[in-house]
Amino acid sequence: MVFTNEELQKIRDLGDSLELESAKMANITKQTRKWRKSRIAWIHPIKENMWMFKRIICEFREYPEAVDMQSLQYTIYNRGGHYNWHVDRSTNEKDPIAKRRVVAGVIQLSKPEEYNGGDLYLKVPNDEMFELVEEKVEREYGKLVIFPANMLHKVSKVTRGIRRSLVFWGLEGE
Repeated sequence: MVFTNEELQKIRDLGDSLELESAKMANITKQTRKWRKSRIAWIHPIKENMWMFKRIICEFREYPEAVDMQSLQYTIYNRGGHYNWHVDRSTNEKDPIAKRRVVAGVIQLSKPEEYNGGDLYLKVPNDEMFELVEEKVEREYGKLVIFPANMLHKVSKVTRGIRRSLVFWGLEGE
């Protein structure tokens, strides 16, 4: 675990104190709510938050091309919240930061008993490497999941409670 239980609670308290906004998608406008329904706030690398950034960037060891980080995204999925299949790396010239994403990560900030649904799924190669299969990520408070930013993933619909997470991205050099 990257953070202690006390630190996880501190992150939750910080996230809950921020002004949350409806999440948007760079390439989709009118269809966003059908594709993604969540609320987010950004945690920026200012002095009092640097302890989080320093701890997370150490987890990028397997991704040496990740030389920088984007601000952290505190994400809340209320009942009915979800995010359909997508990748986090963009080819859109209008989104230069998302174009530099090489690795994505999620830290679970809700205890499993606090919500139903809201599972993170990754599309991973099967044993023969010929097709992609859905892999459900085990839910655990404080669990860190890191994957390539171009890997398909989704969050299923929350049916009860609130799912909180901290999302982050490692960026390649400009």
